[in-house]
Amino acid sequence: MHRPITSSTTGRLLLFETHAIVAVVDRPRLHVSVQAGGGVASLRATVHVHEDAFEIPELPFFSLPAQDTTVSRTDSGLSLEAGGTLEYMLSARVGVGATARYGHAFTDRALDYVRTTGRVTVRF
Repeated sequence: MHRPITSSTTGRLLLFETHAIVAVVDRPRLHVSVQAGGGVASLRATVHVHEDAFEIPELPFFSLPAQDTTVSRTDSGLSLEAGGTLEYMLSARVGVGATARYGHAFTDRALDYVRTTGRVTVRF
């Protein structure tokens, strides 16, 4: 007989960075730029483990209670990112765009990540 165990893991990555942006194409309707930068990364991971109570039917006087354990850890380190932005103006006032960036956090548990964003630009 075994004791059923369930676990769950959560985490978060907090970045404080600065970037340099260089325009590659800057036309009235099309804007393309590349970006690179870095800063500080804080990575927090939390693991929760639950073990159900354990009883042996043949030995009613013997049982183990349910147990819950939570462990959290935070690491800090350098973060670097590189990526690009593409924006297309649909008219003189409205445009759509997207940004994609690849990043790496140099923490004890190294983490690679990709950030993508989409946007609508309205100029007044």
